[in-house]
Amino acid sequence: MRFAKAALGIMVATSLCDPALAANRDVKFAADGDIQTYLIAQFPTGTYVPNLNNIGVPFKIPVSKPKIPIWNYWDPGVDLQPLSVNLAVRHAAIVYMLIAAVSPPAGQVVANVAINGSKGAQFNMPLVAGVDIRDFCETIWANTINGTTTQPAFEVDNVMNPCGLHTYHIDEITLTLPNSFTAATLQNITVTPTGNGRPLVLGIAVNSR
Repeated sequence: MRFAKAALGIMVATSLCDPALAANRDVKFAADGDIQTYLIAQFPTGTYVPNLNNIGVPFKIPVSKPKIPIWNYWDPGVDLQPLSVNLAVRHAAIVYMLIAAVSPPAGQVVANVAINGSKGAQFNMPLVAGVDIRDFCETIWANTINGTTTQPAFEVDNVMNPCGLHTYHIDEITLTLPNSFTAATLQNITVTPTGNGRPLVLGIAVNSR
């Protein structure tokens, strides 16, 4: 059984780091589940650089502790609450996210990503199942990605996890920001579920110009 944020009254965070070390800072977002318990037991913790692509971006995945739970991924839950991350990164160029979904119907928009900055800088992108995002386990739901803006990050084959004996995977999406962010400060990242399955966020990283 997953623990809900509201029931626990707890908002513990995962980290965001600048892969180019230009800003060299962590920004945290509220998490409400343990990857290894509720998604993929084999997923690594600590500083993690996906080995299935050549992007080379490090993400920090906290280790969950049994007596003091430290959640390490975001799931909107059945009430589909959006994820909103407030931060202050100057001259942001690219946002990287470790993502997956639960039961996304192919061709449907699973979530909308909105990135806002000072001076009116904006970036918006729908995450389409089977193109930008896919199910974390290979079953009847969307299980393809475009291989360009979204690339494989982690995969483990034929293991027993929440969906049963299947292949499980997490992907990395690259969101290239428009030039309007060059002279601006990135202030907020919001992921809003649409109800077509549930988007999952395991990590976020920002690269500055």
